[in-house]
Amino acid sequence: MERHLVIDAREPVHVQLDGPSLIVRRTGESARRFPVRLLKQIVVTGRQLDGLPAVTDCAAQQINVFFLSGNGELRAQLLGPFENTIDWNEWLEQCHWKRSWLTVYESAIKQQWHCLLKESRAFQNIRYTHRIRYYEEVATTLKRRWGKSVYRDVRQWLQGFITVLVTEVMAETGIAPGHRFRGRLLKDAAQLILMNALMKCREDARIKPPDNPLGAGTYYQAQAEAWRSLVIRLLISLEFRFTETEINSGFNHVS
Repeated sequence: MERHLVIDAREPVHVQLDGPSLIVRRTGESARRFPVRLLKQIVVTGRQLDGLPAVTDCAAQQINVFFLSGNGELRAQLLGPFENTIDWNEWLEQCHWKRSWLTVYESAIKQQWHCLLKESRAFQNIRYTHRIRYYEEVATTLKRRWGKSVYRDVRQWLQGFITVLVTEVMAETGIAPGHRFRGRLLKDAAQLILMNALMKCREDARIKPPDNPLGAGTYYQAQAEAWRSLVIRLLISLEFRFTETEINSGFNHVS
């Protein structure tokens, strides 16, 4: 049972709630039932969704809902109520205004890239300082294997689903959606996960290119928990470093 439900609405699709189940129905196809209590997240791609109230009712039951455009860009989101953690928002404020905190942040991001590349079968013996070269090598290999247009579509759709996941994890952590430094953290975390996804595709030639909502959605469902763990690992690293910096600098919360 999918905890992450992807609804492809690039063509007309009808959804409705029927008791404990969310029903997804397309013309000429059998209806599919999904127990609402087992759903954690719903991602809708495209604009031809009939039954938006059913989806918003799911959001009211603390199921996070995201809407992607027909080319994979995040358009809107309905997130459950999460605790707003004052530490995170003040830490990010310090990163925005103070070079010393920004340096701590950048060091944590660099460390996570180092861990990612060290854990990869393909790059175990290559130094982090050549990260751009790794990226170019991965891109070159996949473009050769899939073709440039397919590679572009894969990146586009994976980027959309990864943005969904990172947005959700950050919200659950208590990072305020409107914070000015949040966009950078979201971008850096998403780039880290995208690289992880592309590296796995490079390493395993059997993986079919996830170059459309169905393929990318299926790949996302299979990888979501692993990707979530990477984002959480990044946030834990940042939390440790920020806490240490806070103590060493004598920074106090403003009451």
